[in-house]
Amino acid sequence: MDGDRDEEGGGSKLGKYEHWESVYTDELKNLKELGDEGENWFGDDVLNTMVAWTDSLLRLQGSADASAGIPEQRRVLDIGTGNGQLLLALFQRGYTHLTGADYSGMAVRLAAAVAARRGVAGIRWVVDDLLASRLDAAAFDLLTDKGTLDAVGLRPDAATARARFRAAAHRLLALRGLLVLTSCNSTVDELETWRIHNVRVPVHKDAGKDDFSPSGALLEVQAAGKEQPALQEPAGIGTAGVPGRPSGAAQKPVIIVGSGPAGLFAALRLAEAGVPVVLLERGEPVEQRGRAIGAMAVRGVLLKDSNYCYGEGGAGTWSDGKLTTQIGRNSRAVRKVLETLVGFGAPEGILVSGKPHLGTDRLVLLLRAFRQRLAALGVYVRFGSAMADLLEERGRVCGVRLRDGSELQAAAVVLAIGHTASRDAYPALAARGVAMVPKPFALGFRMEHPQALIDRLQLGAHLAPDVQRGKGRLPVADYRLAADVPDGEGGRRSIYSFCMCPGGQVVCTSTDPQELCVNGMSFSRRDSRWANSALVVSVDERDWAHLAGCSSVLPSAALQLEVEREAARRGGGRGDLTAPVQRLPDYLSGEVSSSLPSTSYRQGVRSAPLHDLYAPALTAALKAALARFETSMPGLLCDDAVLYGAETRTSSPLQIVRDGEACESVSHPGLFPAGEGAGYAGGIVSASVDGARVAAAVLRSLAIDRRGEVSQA
Repeated sequence: MDGDRDEEGGGSKLGKYEHWESVYTDELKNLKELGDEGENWFGDDVLNTMVAWTDSLLRLQGSADASAGIPEQRRVLDIGTGNGQLLLALFQRGYTHLTGADYSGMAVRLAAAVAARRGVAGIRWVVDDLLASRLDAAAFDLLTDKGTLDAVGLRPDAATARARFRAAAHRLLALRGLLVLTSCNSTVDELETWRIHNVRVPVHKDAGKDDFSPSGALLEVQAAGKEQPALQEPAGIGTAGVPGRPSGAAQKPVIIVGSGPAGLFAALRLAEAGVPVVLLERGEPVEQRGRAIGAMAVRGVLLKDSNYCYGEGGAGTWSDGKLTTQIGRNSRAVRKVLETLVGFGAPEGILVSGKPHLGTDRLVLLLRAFRQRLAALGVYVRFGSAMADLLEERGRVCGVRLRDGSELQAAAVVLAIGHTASRDAYPALAARGVAMVPKPFALGFRMEHPQALIDRLQLGAHLAPDVQRGKGRLPVADYRLAADVPDGEGGRRSIYSFCMCPGGQVVCTSTDPQELCVNGMSFSRRDSRWANSALVVSVDERDWAHLAGCSSVLPSAALQLEVEREAARRGGGRGDLTAPVQRLPDYLSGEVSSSLPSTSYRQGVRSAPLHDLYAPALTAALKAALARFETSMPGLLCDDAVLYGAETRTSSPLQIVRDGEACESVSHPGLFPAGEGAGYAGGIVSASVDGARVAAAVLRSLAIDRRGEVSQA
């Protein structure tokens, strides 16, 4: 949390009143000017789960105690209501006694404005600080909190503030009232400290073992008893899974580097076969990673090892969650991946949809279930563990050296680092003499339009109104563009759209503030005001020939890095992740845009010349393709359409050479490259399939006896 620290007052800005006033001032402005109600950062699925669970809890309590009353008539107080989305959802379910409180006056104004915009007039909105609440005691049957406890825990006086939170909640609750906490900063183990254990309730006040809800007597005992241990902020990046080595595994484990799709499916396949596995991830668990993503999105704080690219789930977690693939939609391997995802919580519709899509919000929940399954199988997951080098013995890879200098021995190493994390690994692999070759990939821009425009272009003016930003009877419209055009130098180039995100937003996927690259993402509802897609051109040895011999990595990777550094410079070069942007018509005419339309990019944009970001041949091909796209989709080149620089990480710029059947490095036995970073996949599904395939190859390379013990074949 160092990036969130307030240098003057200590603690975190997330625990500061001034910070939230500023945030909600901006949100209210966006609502008035753009009609944007603000986002549920963890997505609609999480909100819907909270509402459904709370509703079920109240009904369960009512079935056990008739005096609890009709659930819809219970008095609900939403603490730290923000934009009021939770109460609005409860209102839709018929709840009538709703109060939303926030210590930020701007938040209350925002919630009231959102409710008015939806025509909801039955919710009471008040400015109130829970820690010094002026609301009536015992006035509520249910308190809901979805982040206030987290923010309280980031104050300099966190322990005292948490105790005050507990006391205030108890004062506001009526007899047999409930407090429902939803946290993104605390683990389950930390929240367990809020449970009541080993308490003594007088027999005449005991509700009995069949009572399903916290009783007033229990709350009295809790309030009178000694203070529960305060929730502790994690000291740093930790581990998940089984502490220490997996039980019954005295032999060396298989080490998997990277917890993206390839790494996760490799770990699952090996663990199900009874092989001990250690899964290394340089970043954070998805829960803590979400906090880092929030810090980057709201305040531009870029953490080196926890961002849009690094952390549990890999770069695809905070992306669009597309499950489309070109490796055989109905193949057995692909079906197995999709069925596994459904088993971890993905909607069953992905098994039949022509364009299966998860969304970031669903991926977050799915990854937690995936991790729990791996832990149950004995996989030892180590977060905050970055590989620095390979270990070799007698011509064979026998383990890894971590960035902190520690060494781990292994029966085999599966390298599933993803093509972004590979940038750090490539030099070390090259120094080891690991066989790698450059491969063609694609570079270009991220193109953004108003979603309403894309709806009109694709559905027509008569059907577009039925979309209603994903809430109508028609889904938001998308597009797919491709062309093969001359490049003006006697060659031809493939130009195509890629990773189209309807109802999405453009995000920064940089891992270094002096390098700028962008991507697109969307939540499952796809209800943003914007649509975006990559617009890229294929590149090959013609385009990186000038970089041969001038880098510690292959020239294809050096070209990627060169473009990102130039994009950062054109964004202002201040290291604040500002993106260079140009209107599409101005790009075609070669003029710097005098103004820019509203965009979805939260780090800020700057008008800059992108028409000469790439070499003339690439620019000529891109312009020719855009002209062709305009003829097939008239209106695409409108003044509200913009290009962002730069889209560079469409796929790996090189390939770690492996044997086709054994999936083992041709130069380093014991090393099994897998997934996108190794150059063998391009997307969530293909990476997952490749991870499982490599795991099967590892199993073949090891002799497994009937006891499940592993020895070298």
